[in-house]
Amino acid sequence: MKYQDAWRFSAQFLFSFIVLVFCLCKLSGTADDRDNALYWGGITGILAWWMPSPGNGQRTMQEERENSISLSNATIEKTQIQATQTTNDRAIRTNTN
Repeated sequence: MKYQDAWRFSAQFLFSFIVLVFCLCKLSGTADDRDNALYWGGITGILAWWMPSPGNGQRTMQEERENSISLSNATIEKTQIQATQTTNDRAIRTNTN
């Protein structure tokens, strides 16, 4: 799996490098403003691809553990409530018969 990830990263890096170099060469070598937006779009697109999303911060292991524990506790509480309701329903049915 790590071997495949290394190849994917290498391919992404190579593609990004080629596009960035191409766009920068075209921007520095041309005086024509007509195509500048295309090359700037290529540069910003590649940079946006590599930059992390500001709202997608990585959680720490402690936060992940706390979240997992709270989800487990919620599941246990829900199961206990359902079991209590089932027991109460059985008791009511038994009393009415």
